[in-house]
Amino acid sequence: MNTPPIIAVIGAGPAGLSASLWLKNLGLTPVVIERESLTGGMQNVNFLKNDWVLGQVDTSGLSMAECYRQHIENKSIDIHLQTDISAISRANKDKFLLSLEKNNKKSSLECEGMLIASGTRYVDQTILSQQVRRVAGECIIEGPYAFVDIEKQQNKKILIVGAGDNAFENADMLLQQGCSVVVIARSVPRTQRKFLDRVQGHPRATVVENATLCAAEKSQQGGAKTETLTLTINYQSPSSSTEQHKLIVVAVDRIHILAGYQANTDSLRPLISSGLDEFLACDQNQFLQVDRWGRTNISRIYAAGDICNTDFPCVVSAISSGALAAKTISQDLLR
Repeated sequence: MNTPPIIAVIGAGPAGLSASLWLKNLGLTPVVIERESLTGGMQNVNFLKNDWVLGQVDTSGLSMAECYRQHIENKSIDIHLQTDISAISRANKDKFLLSLEKNNKKSSLECEGMLIASGTRYVDQTILSQQVRRVAGECIIEGPYAFVDIEKQQNKKILIVGAGDNAFENADMLLQQGCSVVVIARSVPRTQRKFLDRVQGHPRATVVENATLCAAEKSQQGGAKTETLTLTINYQSPSSSTEQHKLIVVAVDRIHILAGYQANTDSLRPLISSGLDEFLACDQNQFLQVDRWGRTNISRIYAAGDICNTDFPCVVSAISSGALAAKTISQDLLR
């Protein structure tokens, strides 16, 4: 009797867990490798209750992550948490050899295929200048954490860096708490019409396009113990035919960074290129390029989820993408 092919699933978010479930049910042996201490990926920082996932009304991402975790545990799928991949090479023409490291202990995994589902991470404060980061410090809130304790921000002044749904939904929620909001977008807003209308038409909201933060300073207000964070915004005037830049100075309590997500390919792609002497195809933003079935340009390496989905990245598409890639792997390796 043949031993079921081992597939290394890199990443334990919704795409990776969905793929491992389908691989197990299709007769293969998934081995999940996750560098974090929990499975569930970005759902572990999805604090809002959703109305988008069928059958999961008012369920937060944290709750869904726990459901995924329990399902995989019940299937007895092998998961290596807090584990890094230090090298990737070929054991032979049909197998890969992954060098693993956890808590300074090294091990290896030989597998017939790899599924990359390492997902994305939110853009953090490194998009701001060093001077702004140094001055603003603890006043900077990143990514999903900008949605925590919204009700405690009543009447505060908040600047949001971002142009998408997350930035404008955050602005909308803050406005409902009596906050004053300034949204700065590096280009033009790319959000749902309902969010754009609510924010742009609000008397306590300002939206500045083609803008960046260029300076920050803190000062005491009237001898009080509380400090004021004053920010300078550089933007291009839309009424000017030339690239004429203007400055706006605003005083705020907090800065929310909601400027999108970036692909988690920065460590894997160099390992593959050095160990296999082949290069994983990706776009200009380092998202992996795959065919409609989840195959990359390298034989027996597949990808699923947000790492290769720039059109519709979300938990629903990640789960379906993982299932599809697993089906493709089974057809390629078991046919």
